[in-house]
Amino acid sequence: MKDITVTVDDSLFDDATKLYEELGIDLETAIKLFLKQSVFHNELPFKLKLPGKQLKTDSNDRNPIIDDIF
Repeated sequence: MKDITVTVDDSLFDDATKLYEELGIDLETAIKLFLKQSVFHNELPFKLKLPGKQLKTDSNDRNPIIDDIF
C-alpha cells in the first residue's frame, strides 16, 4: 500500500467531507473511487471543459482548470 498526502484548503476539505458523509462514505473511500474510475476508464472520470470554450490541446499551453488546482 502507498500513502498519498494532498494539501487542500480548509473549506474544500470540510465541504467534501460533509458531502461524502451524506453519501455514506468517507473522504478516503471517495478518493479511492476516483482513482479506480480513472484507471478503469483510462481517463479522468469527468470531462474538463469551460462552458462555450474548447480547452487548448497544445502541450505547451496551460490548462486553466488544472492551474487552479495547484
